[in-house]
Amino acid sequence: MDRLEAKIKAVNAANKVAVDLSKTLLEIFTPLVGEQVLKTTAPVLLKKIEKLVPEFINGYKLDGCTVNIYKDVNEYHLCWVVKTCCNYEGIAEYHQEYVIVGDIKKCVLTSVHRLKESVPEFTADFVREQFKQIESLKDQLREVEFTIYPFR
Repeated sequence: MDRLEAKIKAVNAANKVAVDLSKTLLEIFTPLVGEQVLKTTAPVLLKKIEKLVPEFINGYKLDGCTVNIYKDVNEYHLCWVVKTCCNYEGIAEYHQEYVIVGDIKKCVLTSVHRLKESVPEFTADFVREQFKQIESLKDQLREVEFTIYPFR
């Protein structure tokens, strides 16, 4: 495994967990739109709301990557962060995916965001091919810019 493959494993694992997490959290929070979900004294979920959210096990392995899930709640939105780490020859490759559940105004959940869609699994061949395409397009752009440089 090379460094790119380690990064791809981290991205794929984070995406997979984020899609599942999105489904779980939207099932919980969709019925709560219009209700107070945060304490008025601090951007913290109310105890009755906190009890609805499952505890997520951190530090487990998925496809060779370590997975951690963090809650990021503030007065404007509800969000959870999926952070993965895949090691390659002593070097850690990380990736974070954000699951934004909904918007908050004055401690009330005003809307929920749409379900995080499943994303295709990336492969090293696919990513390398995309980088080649980028370089090819940059070359084409340079040629076009050279052609029209007198008019800039």
